[in-house]
Amino acid sequence: MKWNSLRLNLPIVPIYDLKVHQGDLIAATHGRSFWILDDLSPIQQLNENTFLTEAHLMKPRDINRLIVQSGSRFKENVGVQYMSMQLGSPMVYKQEEDIDGELSTKFLNSGTNPKDGVFVNFYFNGDLNDEVKLEFYSKSEELIKCFHNKSKDKKNNLNLKKGINRFVWDMRYPESLPIDSDVYGVTSPFGAQTTGPLSPPGEYFVRLIVGERNYQHDFEILKDPRVLVNNMDLQHQFDFQIRIRDKCTEVSEKINNIRSVKRQLGEWDEKLDNIKDMNIEEVSNLSEYIKEKLDDIEDVILPFRSEGPQPMGIPVGLFAKLKELMGVVASADSGPTSQSYNLYDDLCKRIDVQFDLFDQLMSNQLDEFLSHIDRLGLSKINI
Repeated sequence: MKWNSLRLNLPIVPIYDLKVHQGDLIAATHGRSFWILDDLSPIQQLNENTFLTEAHLMKPRDINRLIVQSGSRFKENVGVQYMSMQLGSPMVYKQEEDIDGELSTKFLNSGTNPKDGVFVNFYFNGDLNDEVKLEFYSKSEELIKCFHNKSKDKKNNLNLKKGINRFVWDMRYPESLPIDSDVYGVTSPFGAQTTGPLSPPGEYFVRLIVGERNYQHDFEILKDPRVLVNNMDLQHQFDFQIRIRDKCTEVSEKINNIRSVKRQLGEWDEKLDNIKDMNIEEVSNLSEYIKEKLDDIEDVILPFRSEGPQPMGIPVGLFAKLKELMGVVASADSGPTSQSYNLYDDLCKRIDVQFDLFDQLMSNQLDEFLSHIDRLGLSKINI
């Protein structure tokens, strides 16, 4: 390990050691405190031609892959917050909105680490009304994430400005499809998340697209040097998380369909109440039967709920358990256990049983309901 050291004698204040190590600038005061200016690589890449072009993408430096530790998730609320840690004292931090409307975090009783992720720096001097994209790819050229300045989704928004821009990619793949109109509160109080899987160690590249011009650089995501697990185990972990994520999306799509059918049935119930001189009791009873069966299916799949003397928040629904499994698999740098695979298979089988019940209900009772709707001269339900 090679260090380049520079010592400056400054008036009044103590002597400072300034050390540059792999793109970091470290200033120390001989035991009292120290400061680190992270990542000087953008400055090192500047030259006389950088600001003469419409855009310039700087090469990201390689980054260590670090999983999110328990207790380190921030609540995204303006004001003073408290965060308990498994090791060490609780931390107090304050969040404020910056000029771009983003939340910035300032720790009040501890130091601040840089954000976890790949830092992408680029210069832009074009028209801010033009569409600009920032895309992240795997080595096999699979598109992982695309961020652009015209996105209506805040999660995929690229906050573009004139001059030097910095974007931090959290190294995560897309998350599972969300569930519409969540009435059960499917977010686990024990930390199960729908967060996308963390990218495994390997080679990647980023592409900046400005109009017809592309700018591209590669970078590497490195294994956490503190762990002894091999990259193959981390790849197996990632592949398994993708399977869980995709099953979660399948569940979300089915739940969204169930709720869409129930909503439309409710709308037809109101219309049927206004129809006079027609025998609609059979149709109304069939509608109630379908909605009850849909409620039963949803109640088996979805909720986090407690029963009896259990603590609040124990996951009861199959989807809730699937989300908890995702949290368990992602909780450490290691390959999945055989128990995790077995549980996944069991949950998928039980979820598929409910899917089959839904399909049978749509093929039988709902078809019968639609035939009544046709007889009454009303338009059909969309599934």
